[in-house]
Amino acid sequence: MDISPVSQMGQLTQVASGTVFPGPTGLNVAAGSVVAGAVAQTGVSLWSYKAGHLLKSSPARQMLSQMLGVLVGSLVSVPVYLLLVDTYGLGEALPVPSAHQFRIVASVSIQGLEGLPPYAARAAAIGFFVGAGLTLAARGRLERLVPSAVAMGLGMLLPAHYAITIGLGALLVTVARRVRPDMVDAHMPALGAGAIAGESIMGLLIAALVALELIQRPG
Repeated sequence: MDISPVSQMGQLTQVASGTVFPGPTGLNVAAGSVVAGAVAQTGVSLWSYKAGHLLKSSPARQMLSQMLGVLVGSLVSVPVYLLLVDTYGLGEALPVPSAHQFRIVASVSIQGLEGLPPYAARAAAIGFFVGAGLTLAARGRLERLVPSAVAMGLGMLLPAHYAITIGLGALLVTVARRVRPDMVDAHMPALGAGAIAGESIMGLLIAALVALELIQRPG
């Protein structure tokens, strides 16, 4: 499976920018975000062209579709983002774990370890060794018993209700696979994608109703 090093390239850019041009945290985050965005778009474009090549699609038509996607996406994504931020604000309701990572890397790049909260360096070192140990253990006989280091890290970055929901979903899939493995393998990806899309659409609808003061903000 192809994986784009989006965060890694962005954070390396932050380190280089903070070393050569130390300045405001916002400028450092912006530098990393530009590179990370370019890496993400490049990776997605290459995957799309690879799929189009396998399906014998025209690269010119794919490029036209991408340009139309840029136009439609820019017209839709900005108002949607402003609606969500104005309704809920960034934080507990709309967690942004990637933004926290970029902000912390910016502080370290500009201020060094002094930019970290107390004991953060020790916690990072412990997390590094725990993650490395889990990754190495997962390559041996304990593969089925060792928890995912990535999943544990996300669970620490996201609010508890997100992590619990993801965990319950994974548990339901595990149980369903034991009962009907053929059905799960055939339909679960589509079902999961539909659930994510449906939740997103309902979230936008609720945010619009809250903004219009037709309903009260949940929670």
